[in-house]
Amino acid sequence: MSKVADDTPTAAGAFAEQFAAGWAAGGPADRFTDHFAPLCTPQVLLIQPLAPSLRGVGGLRRLAESLFGAMPDLRGGMLRWGATDDGVIIELGLRGTLAGRPLEWISVDRIVLRGGLMAERRAYFDPTQLLPAMLSRPRAALRLVRDMRTRKEQQ
Repeated sequence: MSKVADDTPTAAGAFAEQFAAGWAAGGPADRFTDHFAPLCTPQVLLIQPLAPSLRGVGGLRRLAESLFGAMPDLRGGMLRWGATDDGVIIELGLRGTLAGRPLEWISVDRIVLRGGLMAERRAYFDPTQLLPAMLSRPRAALRLVRDMRTRKEQQ
């Protein structure tokens, strides 16, 4: 699917299904990026806790490389979604392992659609839920945080 036809509630539902399919398939980073790139505007803005904002497909690739480099088995399942005036809100249940320790958390992604494509994605989740696993595996956690913090916003 290269794009959703327009920004109607039907388009939001079609986008939510494609978004969920990408997270259900997970990594590696190349597969994840290849799935999501056609769903994004060229200058998509990606905003998430613990990391700087990223822009474009290059930013999407850097985010995927950091996430799947630290948690190769990371997957997500859509719990629910709802259309908004300018896009969609998607609640995801995420799970994976960090250095052998299982992690699960909920992320709510607010997505602005333009012409049926993702123009902005702002993820909301409580990063303190990840602290016990990160503290018990400090080397892996530091690598993940370092990778995410040092990947500056680029065009």
